[in-house]
Amino acid sequence: MVGPRALEGIGKGDPVLVHGHLVRRFYRSGAGARSLTEVVATGIKKLATQEP
Repeated sequence: MVGPRALEGIGKGDPVLVHGHLVRRFYRSGAGARSLTEVVATGIKKLATQEP
């Protein structure tokens, strides 16, 4: 999992590269079932922005 230290210097709208794995979760409620796919991040890197 990615901790708070890995997020230092990253702000809203910044381009980032996230690596990790996908986890599929299944939930039941009454007669129906639902599945969700989540990304579990093991690392994150801020990408360099290119000035025009």
